[in-house]
Amino acid sequence: MRVLHLTSSFPRWEGDGSGRFVLDLAATSGLDAHVLAPHFPGSPSDETVDGVGVRRFRYAPDGLERLAYGGGLPANLRRLDRAPLLPLFLLAFRRAAAAEVRRLRPDVVHAHWWAPAGWVAAGLGVPFVVTMHGSDAHLARSGPARSLARRVLASAGTVGVVSQSLTAAWPGAEVLPMPVCLPVAGPWSPPPAPPIRLVAVGRNAPEKGFDVLLAALAHIRSTGTDFHLDLFGEGTQAIGGHGPVDRSTIAAALAQAHALVVPSRREGLGLVAAEAVLAGCPVIASDVGGLPEVVEAGVDGLLVAPGDPVALAAAIERLPLPAPIGRLVAHHDPAAVAARHRAVYERVSERRR
Repeated sequence: MRVLHLTSSFPRWEGDGSGRFVLDLAATSGLDAHVLAPHFPGSPSDETVDGVGVRRFRYAPDGLERLAYGGGLPANLRRLDRAPLLPLFLLAFRRAAAAEVRRLRPDVVHAHWWAPAGWVAAGLGVPFVVTMHGSDAHLARSGPARSLARRVLASAGTVGVVSQSLTAAWPGAEVLPMPVCLPVAGPWSPPPAPPIRLVAVGRNAPEKGFDVLLAALAHIRSTGTDFHLDLFGEGTQAIGGHGPVDRSTIAAALAQAHALVVPSRREGLGLVAAEAVLAGCPVIASDVGGLPEVVEAGVDGLLVAPGDPVALAAAIERLPLPAPIGRLVAHHDPAAVAARHRAVYERVSERRR
C-alpha cells in the first residue's frame, strides 16, 4: 500500500525536530510511504530519509520562505511580514500535492493537521485520513475557521486525533497515537543534587508555558535552591535556551536530569513527555490535554495545574523522584502504532473500491 503524507512541518535536515513524529510514523509503518512538506532555505527539495521519499514544495524565494517552521504556521500568520505569503503557500501546496498524486498514485493520503494539509487533501480526489495534533483541533471546535474545518473533516475517510482529550473537537474521531522512537541513550539514574537538573523542550510559544516555568524557577531561586535548566527548541535562545537541537542531545540531557518539565497551557498529546517516561526520566507536567494520558500522576512524575508557577515550583522542589513505570505509554509502541494506522488506511481505501 502506498501512502502520501501531507504536512506543514517536517524535519528539514538530519537531527531537526520539526514534525519528527510524521517521519517516525512514515518510517515505521512498513508501507510505501512518501511525504510532501514545505521547503525551507537550505533543505533539499527531493530526498529519501529513513526509507521515506520526501519532496518539499517551494512557495517563495529562499529569503521569503518563513511561513512554515519557526514558531509554527499559526504563530507566523500573526506576523504582518509573513501573513501575506499564505495565498502563495496554499496554492503551491495544492499544486504540489496534485502533482504527487499523479506521480505516485497513492492508495491513501494522510493529512497531518486539518489546516492546511486536510484542506489540500480534500481536493485531490483520493481517499484521505486527517489527524489533528492539537492546535488545529481547537480551531475546528471554535472560532472563524470552524465551518471550513467541518467541511474538510466531513469529507475525510477517517478523522484521527492523537489523544483521548482531543476527541471532544470532533465526535467520532479515532485516537491514532504517534509512535515513540527513542534514540539510544544510557539508563537513567538520578544525578547527584544539588543542583536540581531540569530539561524542557518545545518551541517558544505561549501555549508551551515557558514563562510559567521561568516564573517558577525565579520563585525557587528566591528560596536559595540551586538548579540548572536545559531548555531546547525553536526560538528558545530568546529566553536563555539552547535553540533547536537533535534528538540525541535531548536524550543525553534527559539521562542526566532529575526531571523533564512540561509546563504547557495546552497540549494535544506531549510526545516529549512520553519519550522521557520511556527513557526512564520522571516528568513534571501540566494537568492538561493529553499529558495525563502519558504521565501517570505519582507513578511517572507529577501533574500540576496549568499556568500556576507556585504549584510548579512546589512540584520541582519535591525532586528527586523515582524512575517512572510508563504503564500509560504502551500504545505508542511503533509496531502497535503502525498496525493501527495500516488498518485505518486499508479501511479507507477499501471504501473507494
